[in-house]
Amino acid sequence: MVHHIRQRAKTCLLRVFTFAVGLVAAFLAGQGAEGIVCAADGGLAEGHRSLRVAYFAPSDVEPHKDYAQRLTRVMLNIQEFYRTGMRKNGFGNMSFPLSLAEDGTVNIVMVRGEKPLLAYDRRVKDSKNEIREEVSREFSKQGLDFEREVVIVFQALLQVEPNKTTEIGPFIGGGNWFKGSALVYDDPRLDPQYLSSSQPDPSAEGDKTLGDFNTGYIGGAAHELGHAFGIGHDAESELVRPRIGRSLMGRGNHDYGEELRGKSRGAFLSAASAFPLSLHPVFTQRPFDGEEADFEFERLRAVPVRGGLRVFGTVRGNQPAVGLVAFNDPASDPSDYDAIGWPAQIKTNGDFAITLTGLTPDKYELRFRVYGEHGQAERFAFNYQMNGAGQIDTSGIRPTGTGR
Repeated sequence: MVHHIRQRAKTCLLRVFTFAVGLVAAFLAGQGAEGIVCAADGGLAEGHRSLRVAYFAPSDVEPHKDYAQRLTRVMLNIQEFYRTGMRKNGFGNMSFPLSLAEDGTVNIVMVRGEKPLLAYDRRVKDSKNEIREEVSREFSKQGLDFEREVVIVFQALLQVEPNKTTEIGPFIGGGNWFKGSALVYDDPRLDPQYLSSSQPDPSAEGDKTLGDFNTGYIGGAAHELGHAFGIGHDAESELVRPRIGRSLMGRGNHDYGEELRGKSRGAFLSAASAFPLSLHPVFTQRPFDGEEADFEFERLRAVPVRGGLRVFGTVRGNQPAVGLVAFNDPASDPSDYDAIGWPAQIKTNGDFAITLTGLTPDKYELRFRVYGEHGQAERFAFNYQMNGAGQIDTSGIRPTGTGR
């Protein structure tokens, strides 16, 4: 069974040569290469965009102490994480730029909530759209269009008591290659300077430290920001994990910065995450352009090979397809956090080939995101399974176009 989903939007121009070099480097590094990002130097040219940062405080809560300085450190830390990841995946020192004030702090759009803290309680209702709408209205007042930006919103929506911290508001991200938003938390404890700390956290249960607090919430902010940039869940293989840690877009948000405390290998940016970011207009700093993507698979085949599955075929469409990411998601875990991503270059004639390894008996959903030269993406999904004897039924993987 094939599920066919269009991702509608327009994007920036792509240096196909840069993409090809980066993707080849990612292959040489192996699935799950590491990652990091950068900040803007000076102003941006007309038509270019920075990542927007906003602060949301409900009507009965004041913005937390030193939020501008702390969140600047947070955003520079996340930038550097992404920059390093892009570089290690072969894309150079590419990252999202930030708009900085004269004093060097990040420009932050302040949004005072229309309601008190508990009116946004996610245990009672889904408040994410309500908060986004309030942020959007404040953006409009400042001449900004929330629907044409990528925005991270730090929310003063944690309820803090001795030995207890309760999450009140939403913690979520979503978007595509052109626009998106991440709703995350702020707190006086939030500061990357504490990522290496083993000091006990007085507002947490058990033996949690300030380092643990910042791993969870800075790592969580980096993860949700990835969703705001349009990238999905992507786990690391069991072979990769002991060497370089967990993928940020899998469950690596829970490992972010732990290497500083000797607790784990930390988190990294996978090749499957770095490739879509290499096309995103906020990362490329090229004005968005191009028509909506409309792709189909032709001559699509899947052939069992020793220890895995080789998939190859041809992509046709209304524009050249430059690459794809295949997400292999086993059904044994009902979430998609364990889906492993595999990037592949698409040749100028539309041909591609990709090999999935490390398969075990299970039912799988194989999801593809195909990217055009301007960054637009189209999604496909197929089903296959491996039985206990290691035999693979690939009958569900078949062409989608008229040239099948």
